[in-house]
Amino acid sequence: MQIAITGGTGHIGAAVVRVLAAEGHTLRALVRKDTRALDGLDIDMIQGDLLDPGAVDRLVAGCEVVIHLAAKISLDGDRHGDVHRTNVDGTRLVLDACTRHQVRRIIHFASVHAFQTPQPGALFDESLPLAGPAQFAYERSKGKPCVWFWNEVARAPGNHCPLPHRRDRTLGCQTFPAGQDADRPVERTSAGFTPGWV
Repeated sequence: MQIAITGGTGHIGAAVVRVLAAEGHTLRALVRKDTRALDGLDIDMIQGDLLDPGAVDRLVAGCEVVIHLAAKISLDGDRHGDVHRTNVDGTRLVLDACTRHQVRRIIHFASVHAFQTPQPGALFDESLPLAGPAQFAYERSKGKPCVWFWNEVARAPGNHCPLPHRRDRTLGCQTFPAGQDADRPVERTSAGFTPGWV
């Protein structure tokens, strides 16, 4: 399978790339300067970043699946706007490219930080309020793409929904038959690709 990946040189991305390579997939990664994490792998590298529409377009073209892992994390705010540009504008460019190229599936690596923190032991799922103005810029920047997945995507049977989870469980995707969980966000774009939620 032809798979494109953003964030493939990061901690999680490098592990994902190696697993996919071991499974025999054909891989293409969007890379900036440091590509040491991909050393020794047979992988097509597209030079650029999330804010370069041409590089994102070249990354996505001809791929069946896109895994979007890239993000900018910041614990000291966003004085220069890099967090917002990367996590919000960059994600929008990736989603738009997937729509143009009719990518079959996109997996968006979200974050629990996109939501307000529940009380200990409470159910933690996508029904929680998104990060508000009092929270870090990173948290707010991860929430807006969640809204895009939920609001811009048509409801259709057989598509993937986020699974509710507790702190001791892993996130994943589940397929729901038509009519079940109708009040929960179902993710499928008008272009026909099915986003996954991680």
